[in-house]
Amino acid sequence: MTDQQNFTGQQQQPQHLQQSMQQPHPPTQMPQPPASAQRPKRRRGVAIGVGIAGGVVALGMLSAAGIWLASLAYEATAASESRAATSQGFANDGKFHPQQHGERSWTVDLDLTNVRAIEVNAAASAMTVQFTDIEVPTLSIEGNFGYQWSAYNDEGTLQIERTGNANPMQMNDNEQATLLLPVEYDGKLSAEINVGAGDLSLAGNFVMLDINVEAGRVDYTGTATAVELEVGVGDATLNVTEARTIDASVGMGQATITAEGKQPASVTVDVELGSADVTLPAGGYRVSTQSEMGSITNLLTHDPKSPNVVDVSAEMGEITLR
Repeated sequence: MTDQQNFTGQQQQPQHLQQSMQQPHPPTQMPQPPASAQRPKRRRGVAIGVGIAGGVVALGMLSAAGIWLASLAYEATAASESRAATSQGFANDGKFHPQQHGERSWTVDLDLTNVRAIEVNAAASAMTVQFTDIEVPTLSIEGNFGYQWSAYNDEGTLQIERTGNANPMQMNDNEQATLLLPVEYDGKLSAEINVGAGDLSLAGNFVMLDINVEAGRVDYTGTATAVELEVGVGDATLNVTEARTIDASVGMGQATITAEGKQPASVTVDVELGSADVTLPAGGYRVSTQSEMGSITNLLTHDPKSPNVVDVSAEMGEITLR
């Protein structure tokens, strides 16, 4: 499977739809950027040349009216073509282009051939990732579409990401993405999850799990051999089973980690200004703590001979070990 390969969906997007989005044609399409960039110069001309003020004002009014009409034409064209198109959602660039305004839903099929890992970049969207009893993996997008989505195989890693704004006239504040994976892949893949300001729910079993939360929220339940967690100003709640290693770093946010099953061999937690609450399976641990201006509460059983090591540090934040 090649990079940026289109995934089989329900319909195929016609070429004229891509062209209408990429190559505006006056007068019904959006003006080119240079036209809008010239407007400030015309406004400065009003202050400099009083004699041509009337003409400049008239030209500015016509320009504003033209932009407004072009916006309406853009929306009408996109809506009309979206309704008429037999599109599967993915264009030749590998990007998912939902263009219809209003409440809509799109579902496309994905291909996991030779895929060993998934990488999800959810940005500010609400997203759910889970394994279920299906044969073909699917990506579903619903809500007020204003963004593009990409899905492609990058050397064995299935990349799922929300990219730029597909329609500059539309802002999106109601978008829900759902990635469903066949249960036969449960426990066979590694995953990297990146969340900006969104809200992501993740359930399933992975080999290695890497979660990065900037300002959003992530909830995870499942098993993973190795877990890496990085939280900026966001919030992460992890309920993980059978983890051998757990490595967590928290900036100004908070992390709640509950490990079950066998005792992990290595747990590392670093907190700057935020907080971390870590619950581990019963048993002895070789605990090492370091605190500058922070606070560490250790409720674990300390055993200096234990092969299971817990190493935590708090600069100005708080850590609780249970």
